[in-house]
Amino acid sequence: MYRKISTIVIPTLLAAGILGYMIYSIWDDFLIAIQHIIPLYLVVAVTICLMAWWLRGWRYHTILRGLDYDVGVTVSTACIFVSQTVNLIVPARLGDFVRVFILKHEFNTTYSEGVSSLVVERVFDIFTVALLGALSLVFVLNAPAWFTTLIIAPLGAGVLFFAFLLCIGKCSSENKYILVLLNMLDEIKRASLSIRSVTVLGTSSIVIWLLDILVCYAVVGMF
Repeated sequence: MYRKISTIVIPTLLAAGILGYMIYSIWDDFLIAIQHIIPLYLVVAVTICLMAWWLRGWRYHTILRGLDYDVGVTVSTACIFVSQTVNLIVPARLGDFVRVFILKHEFNTTYSEGVSSLVVERVFDIFTVALLGALSLVFVLNAPAWFTTLIIAPLGAGVLFFAFLLCIGKCSSENKYILVLLNMLDEIKRASLSIRSVTVLGTSSIVIWLLDILVCYAVVGMF
């Protein structure tokens, strides 16, 4: 019980400390901003952010269920909270791997299953951001060619990746390292490639990123 409480308390204190340091370094500008703040937008931003956070936890819960682990939505959300707090300190989102160790310790998952769950989440995130970017091109005049390429490339890569997963069941190897990779790909396939998984994870990913956009809009409106 104490370990579960500490997974919430410690990252919260750590995040508060980082936030406090950031505010202290720009204290004068912060005071000026506070004087011009519109409280209603702050309430809206926090509310939407909490909704998005819970939805991310529910999506991760769904991914883990696809791997045959029944992890509660609260715990799934807490895992994301811990890993994203660590991401404030370490580069390249390496903090996400904290989830792998939490799942291993609390639910006896394998390390490959933990990594596979992260891959599924990231693939849907990247594909969703690229999809929303492609839709936004309709509203952008004279968009440079590199911008279109930057958006289309992840979409194409995502389609090829899912097509590759469909064929992976036909592959086998006696090399233990290749076998580990094939096992992970099979886990990713189980968690993401059923009709239900694609529908649920795809829809929730779109809603999550739309909520993040609304949070940014509310923060801008707040000032």
